[in-house]
Amino acid sequence: MSKREPPNTSATVIRLTHSIADVAEISGVGRSFLYEQIKLGRLVIKKAGRRSLVMDADLKSWLATLPTKIA
Repeated sequence: MSKREPPNTSATVIRLTHSIADVAEISGVGRSFLYEQIKLGRLVIKKAGRRSLVMDADLKSWLATLPTKIA
């Protein structure tokens, strides 16, 4: 029998979902704005019990739809 090696902690973790707090941090916008976007149907969430989760693909799609401001 061989010993099990510990998981590689240097590997990059790919997240499939993000919490609202994570999305606020990643995108640089406030939680109130995010909840407004959810209410308007622009940002899609999934519910896991009481938790609101944003799929990574939905976050990227939402970010892509934000207006571009030319300086």
